[in-house]
Amino acid sequence: MKDRTLTYLSLALNLAALCYAGWLHSQAQTMAEAALKQREKRFIETMAPRVQQVYDGMGITNRIDHPKTLDELFGPYLDTMSRIVGSPGTTR
Repeated sequence: MKDRTLTYLSLALNLAALCYAGWLHSQAQTMAEAALKQREKRFIETMAPRVQQVYDGMGITNRIDHPKTLDELFGPYLDTMSRIVGSPGTTR
C-alpha cells in the first residue's frame, strides 16, 4: 500500500507543477506586454515634443495634441507622406 500512496503523491505533485508552469507562462506574457506598453509610453513622452516641432516645420496641421500610441504620434506624418506620394498601389 505504501507504494501506491507514493505514486499518487508523485502524480499530484507533477500535476501541481504542470499547473504552476502554465500559470507562470501566462503571467510572463502579461508582464512582457505591460513592460512594452510602459516603454512605448516613455518613448512617446520623450519624442512627442520633437515630432511636434517637425510637424510645425512641415506645416502639418492634422496632428493629435497628446498622443498615447505610436500610431497617434506618427499617423499625421504617414498621412502627409501618403498624400505626397499618392495612394499605395497606383501606377504613374
